[in-house]
Amino acid sequence: MEITQVIIIAGIAIIAFFYSSTGYGGATGYLALMAIMGVSPFIMKPSALVMNVFVSSIAFLSYYRAGYFRMNLVLPFVAASVPMAFLGGRITPGVPVYEAILGVLLVISAFRIIYKPREPEEVKRPSFSFSVLSGALIGFFSGMVGIGGGILLAPLMILMKWAKVKEAAAAASIFILLNSLAGLAGFYGTPVTLSPQIYSWTLTAVTAAIAGSHCGSMRFSVPWLKIILSCVIVAAGMKLIF
Repeated sequence: MEITQVIIIAGIAIIAFFYSSTGYGGATGYLALMAIMGVSPFIMKPSALVMNVFVSSIAFLSYYRAGYFRMNLVLPFVAASVPMAFLGGRITPGVPVYEAILGVLLVISAFRIIYKPREPEEVKRPSFSFSVLSGALIGFFSGMVGIGGGILLAPLMILMKWAKVKEAAAAASIFILLNSLAGLAGFYGTPVTLSPQIYSWTLTAVTAAIAGSHCGSMRFSVPWLKIILSCVIVAAGMKLIF
């Protein structure tokens, strides 16, 4: 096996473990890793979403079994985001535009990883119109770039005091799963294609996610891992932007 593939597989294992522990699918991490390793954007998008589907499914099941999933909270967001993620997946921007948008989202996601949100003392129900609007916007850019959008949805829910931290993680996991599926469906007939190594990448992500999601639905925090991942993702974001 080439050294490049060894590095990618090792990186995927770490990313899937950490992201699944917080309810995320890991697409921003996979995309950052692939960007650093020089993978083509036309391969990056669908490959990241395939791994997203499996990892977010595992994360969702863990949080659901732990009792953190709230259907009435996530439904308006999902109803608006899924069709928009499909539409975003149909759009294939030029490489410079794609890299600029992805770079900005990677930097945002890195700060989200390092930032530890305060648990809201009380939660309130979001307005239907705001839920639909924010879900649609996140879904569109998620489908176009190749992420599930949970890395944007969860902090929004916590910041606006719509959910507790674990409830936001559960909502993010199902949000990521459905948007990733919609984004993949939108890629049909476009120039994007899966990596030839997608099977080994996905198997690695699934194995790591099983362990990570189990730890995350309990109590789990690895500060040094957050710092390392954030630095890597910021570096990838800066590389893409500049």
